[in-house]
Amino acid sequence: MSVNYHNEVGTAKIKAIARSYYEEMFNRQDAAFANRHLSPTFAFRDPSNPYRVYDREGLIAYISNLHTAFPDLKITITEAVAEGNKVAVEWEAKGTHRGKFSELEATGKQVRVNGMSMFHFKADKVEVLELQVDWLGLFRQLGLDKEKGLNHA
Repeated sequence: MSVNYHNEVGTAKIKAIARSYYEEMFNRQDAAFANRHLSPTFAFRDPSNPYRVYDREGLIAYISNLHTAFPDLKITITEAVAEGNKVAVEWEAKGTHRGKFSELEATGKQVRVNGMSMFHFKADKVEVLELQVDWLGLFRQLGLDKEKGLNHA
């Protein structure tokens, strides 16, 4: 007999964990969240992301790099919905480009980017995090020429 995860932990708890991911990992840069709430076999997926991030340690490094490029980065959740063992989150990120990001040196430009995340839980740990970000919108706000790719416009 398999255990129904939904009945074991509940959607309110996993929704709270998904929300705290943004507040703790991004807004406070508290990497301890990863040890508390990401499973040891955690996987990060973002098919449109120009970086390769797959595990817990890679995610921590990725967030650190984002804060180097955008030191005032803040993420605000605009919607969160939970069902079964999944939580879908719609969010908006704002920050000022003050450090190197990808191949682009600091521009000093303020940016706003929207994205969506899908958290897959096993018990009360995030097993998989899938991410969709408007990377094209971000690169355009930073002044990149679409034909030059990541070269400075």
